[in-house]
Amino acid sequence: MRLFALLLPLFALVPLTAAQDGAGEKPQAEIVVSNDWEMILKIYKLSQGGEDRFEAVRTLSFDYTPSLFAQDGEEVKSVSQHVDILFRPDLDEQEQRTVRLETELMVKDEETGEDVPTKVVSIVTGDQAKVWVEAADGTMTRSSAIELESTAAFHATALLSHLDLILWPDSPDIRCSFGGVLKRDGKQYATVEAEFKPGRKVPEPARLYFNGATSLIDRIDVFDPKLHMRMGTVHVEGYADHGGVKVPSLFRQLNRKGEPIGNWYLEDMSLNGEFEREYWAKP
Repeated sequence: MRLFALLLPLFALVPLTAAQDGAGEKPQAEIVVSNDWEMILKIYKLSQGGEDRFEAVRTLSFDYTPSLFAQDGEEVKSVSQHVDILFRPDLDEQEQRTVRLETELMVKDEETGEDVPTKVVSIVTGDQAKVWVEAADGTMTRSSAIELESTAAFHATALLSHLDLILWPDSPDIRCSFGGVLKRDGKQYATVEAEFKPGRKVPEPARLYFNGATSLIDRIDVFDPKLHMRMGTVHVEGYADHGGVKVPSLFRQLNRKGEPIGNWYLEDMSLNGEFEREYWAKP
């Protein structure tokens, strides 16, 4: 599977609208943005409830359902997983970014030969994925199944690459630069060229499209790093407000011809839940 699925990953002045804190209803203030990534970033953080709220996103929890489109155009959804992410770890406490996935798979019972629903918990930290499978007595047993580990690692890497571009575009792992003003679907966008550092294993450069009316990221184009051709597009939709911070509920992925590849649904999103340290280490 191509890593494009991970991001499935101003020569003029552009008016952007940013939400600002205030008493009662939050007013929309038009801000004219120069051709500068740092200024775009400031405007973006304003649209996300302000710098303090935006940078205070520590954990995320949601139900995640990926889908693929068959050749006949039918959308086929995969099994849903509950996901918790230690998104911004406390380095002073020696925490690491961690993705915890919990789902229920149909596993064949060795005694009866029948498929039975079985709880599976995966914890991915860095390049290491650990998987536990529920035993017959209800206890969680560590599994060494390579397929389960690689699948968990793929989903964790993919989710972080999507969410970093939306919720942490100034991460130390991402290099950004101003890309110009482009018009797409009748709208003007301030664009930013983004590239993950090699250690993140996300080789494809991305172009972020900041909506001139909302300042939010509506679209992500993904490019072949050698040919510099657009490989596909991810439409970022369904933003919901979580105390000022806006998080999308749908990543809609298209190939370079505009044909649908698949969707990623993020439902029942909540931010900054409280978790014990052990939660990120084992079930």
